[in-house]
Amino acid sequence: MIEIAPKVVAFVCRWVAPENTTELGGAKLVPVLCSGRVSPGFLLQAFEWGASGVLVAGCGPEKCRYLFGARQQEGQFGVTREVCRILGIGEERVKLAWVAGPEQLAEVVSEFTAAVRALPPLPIMARPPEASAPPSIEDVREDGHAYACIDCGKCTGFCPVSRHTKSYSPHRIVERSFFSDVPEKELADAVWGCLTCGLCERRCPAGVKYATLQQGLRARARAAGDTGRCTHSGSLLTMMRLHANGDIPQNRLDWIPADAKVAKEGDTVLYVGCAPYFDKFFGHMGVKTTDATRGALRLLNAMGIEPVVMADEICCGHDLLWSGDRENFERLAKKNVEMLKARGVKRMIFPCAECHRT
Repeated sequence: MIEIAPKVVAFVCRWVAPENTTELGGAKLVPVLCSGRVSPGFLLQAFEWGASGVLVAGCGPEKCRYLFGARQQEGQFGVTREVCRILGIGEERVKLAWVAGPEQLAEVVSEFTAAVRALPPLPIMARPPEASAPPSIEDVREDGHAYACIDCGKCTGFCPVSRHTKSYSPHRIVERSFFSDVPEKELADAVWGCLTCGLCERRCPAGVKYATLQQGLRARARAAGDTGRCTHSGSLLTMMRLHANGDIPQNRLDWIPADAKVAKEGDTVLYVGCAPYFDKFFGHMGVKTTDATRGALRLLNAMGIEPVVMADEICCGHDLLWSGDRENFERLAKKNVEMLKARGVKRMIFPCAECHRT
């Protein structure tokens, strides 16, 4: 991994930031309309691009010009702090501060920057290697069996997106992929709308692999600079890229019940995936993904199996693959394969269907 000099990024509410200032106390300032606008994804992306510490500063709940912005940030920051703890980045590398103005902000930034510089470097590749060339449109058509399309429209008739978005049509996207004069941007706008549910493939009488076609078109769109509409401000995809390009010791085993039995080595592994992270990202919605993981572990124990649960396990990369980010997906896959081979694993148990498929 590439070691980088400590860098601090500060997302600062414009009401407390000094005017026309981009650097303060050794940190790069990023002015925002309100601290409540700074989602966990923004902070994680800062780490992805080389930050060693990230600060969020604003007016505070009592003085917020947008009524609930600061309180919203308090909730969001709790998620950020927990995700950074599990990732292994560390809670001490993120900070939320309420300040009265530029002078107090300068003090807070200087103190935080000094604290971050005293920490060891983060083992994260700040800038991943240049992406390989995207697949050619000819290869995309071939892999997706696009030439087999008979333009019957059955895919569109069963597509849930088409039912609610009149302009969206799977078979028209297949058709457009054959015309060189169709702008890449126009295709990208269409492919990001797909839910990849697979209904079109099940109904296609010609065997067109529409989902495979979508993956190729998305990879081409990414290469052209269009990454689509990022859900959850890109938090989950950024987390996966951090796994792919870093070697940070995670803290991901808190979910294991005290009375459960797990092994450090063995031929059976319980692949947990992103369940511990989902609990943090979506806890406000009552999501407890690790309930299924605990259930799987208890079932295995009841059958006399003590599975290996890996503390250094990383994401399977499902969402990266389906969003066309093949490079980072392959880095994740390689790291997972090496990890499993090193343990001599012969059998994997997946509580998650996406992990199993990937």
